[in-house]
Order: sequence, then structure tokens, then C-alpha cells
Amino acid sequence: MKYGRFSNDSETDSSRNRRWVAKKLGAHVIAGVRGSQKKAAEELGADTLLALDSRQEMNSLGSVEVVADTIGGEVGDALMAKVKPGGIYASVVGPPPNAKLHPAANVEAFGSHPDAVSMRLLAEDIANGKFTIPVDRTLPLAEAAKAHAEAEKNGIGKVLPHCPSRAPTRC
Repeated sequence: MKYGRFSNDSETDSSRNRRWVAKKLGAHVIAGVRGSQKKAAEELGADTLLALDSRQEMNSLGSVEVVADTIGGEVGDALMAKVKPGGIYASVVGPPPNAKLHPAANVEAFGSHPDAVSMRLLAEDIANGKFTIPVDRTLPLAEAAKAHAEAEKNGIGKVLPHCPSRAPTRC
């Protein structure tokens, strides 16, 4: 199965998890990122990286069986046209404006709902080094506002606020 996961952010926890699940199911995963993020996104484990802001790369994308879109708008329109007849365009932001022009594709809403079996498999892959979430930096919990601002800059790694002491009352 050719599965495209397209997000404006090079990585979010939920997109990393969706890609992991798709790979576990044997899918060929195409991750869409900004062109400026392609180099940093190489380590993310997708089979193919696609610069969503490159008309040339978008035009070169062949047909796919499934699109998981978290962007919508013009990118959603372009991706909708790439779904094979009988394929699925799944979105967290609703159907793309041109959905009616592609009646042979199925448009579905999706969300993330972890279950015990999936969480156990994820934990096993984390323990075995098969799944990681990059942490760009850690900051004291007292600097939570700064951590949030840093995370909003769309970097490739996570910003993790933490308690410098093990006692939560001393943060």
C-alpha cells in the first residue's frame, strides 16, 4: 500500500505515531514536509520525502491509495487529486474544497485514539530503539512559556519542560 502522510510540521507526536503504525502494517510511507525541513526529516523513517511547497515535487507524486492530511487548503486540493479511484483521503481538517471533483475517492475524517495493544507495541519499539522522539532541548518547568514558544518555531525536535528535582512540589 502506498500511504502518504502530509503535515505542515515535519513532525508532531501524532504524525510520527501514524507513520510508525503505517510502517508496522507494511505500507510504503511518503512524508510531506516543507522543503526547508527535508534534510532534517531524513531520519524520520519515511520511505519517501516530498516537499509540499515544491510544485515540481508535488507534480512528480504518483497516485496513492491513502492520504492522511493535516493541512487542507491548496495542499489538500493537490493531494486529493493524487488519490487512486477507491482510495481514501483521510483528514483532520475536513474534505478538501475539490473533493466533489474526485467522486471515486473516499473522504473520511480521522483522529488518534491510543489503545493498550498499540501502546504496548510502541513501548516495545521504543525499548528496542526502533522508535524515537527527538528532543531538541530540555528546559526547567519554570520556563514553560519559553519552552512553548520554542516548540512553536516548528523545529525538528521536541522541547521538553522538566522538573529539575524529582519532587514535583519543588519545580
